[in-house]
Amino acid sequence: MEIVYRSKFMGENIYSEFEQVGIPIEWVNRDSESRNYNPTAQSIKLVTMHSSKGLEFPVVFVPGVGFMPTKDRSPEEEARLLYIAMTRAIDELVMTCDRESEFVQRVQVAINRI
Repeated sequence: MEIVYRSKFMGENIYSEFEQVGIPIEWVNRDSESRNYNPTAQSIKLVTMHSSKGLEFPVVFVPGVGFMPTKDRSPEEEARLLYIAMTRAIDELVMTCDRESEFVQRVQVAINRI
């Protein structure tokens, strides 16, 4: 399973919460010593949207869609990153949000069309 996050504060919070409850989690690219990961290790992989490109997992979680687009990036650039994150899922994609945003509205419209 992979969790693909957008902002550093999300990665920090997610990693901390999983560690506190004793769930194995591997934070890929957290620092210069965590660039590689063991794909066969029984752990959750925590990866930025940028770092997730080229990776695939059966189950992918994308938390915090309500924080997109960020203020310092164009909506088009953020949409490309979200697309990369979403297409990492082979079998199941779970996206969460806790606030309204332009991207949450777009996802809701797309879901309603299905």
